Amino acid sequence: LAEDLRLLYVALTRSVWHCSLGVAPLVRRRGDKKGDTDVHQSALGRLLQKGEPQDAAGLRTCIEALCDDDIAWQTAQTGDNQPWQVNDVSTAELNAKTLQRLPGDNWRVTSYSGLQQRGHGIAQDLMPRLDVDAAGVASVVEEPTLTPHQ
Repeated sequence: LAEDLRLLYVALTRSVWHCSLGVAPLVRRRGDKKGDTDVHQSALGRLLQKGEPQDAAGLRTCIEALCDDDIAWQTAQTGDNQPWQVNDVSTAELNAKTLQRLPGDNWRVTSYSGLQQRGHGIAQDLMPRLDVDAAGVASVVEEPTLTPHQ
């Protein structure tokens, strides 16, 4: 639960402009879905319901108690089961801006291996006698060579 609370804290405190949170009165048991929910067993339920089991109406009351000018809640709308359609898109012609200078940046596309090789060169400049491949290795393990007859 401690790790779940930490993750919830991180998720809720990283938003800059807006944070939406979905809450549902979930029940783990099969069959009868009436009665207390299992929300109180989660990190969010622990904070909302103070760890006490409650039914869906109790969960809603706990959420409403938190609402003020900065926190609002709304019930999810029932979908109409229709595929989403894009609104009419403007057909205005778009133009890309033209670069007015010559690109003079010294850059290149590389791979992780390329970065590793370049990093070894920097280490060699700082410590010329450092064997980068053997750094941190206490001893070299000799492995027997295999032949087609073994």
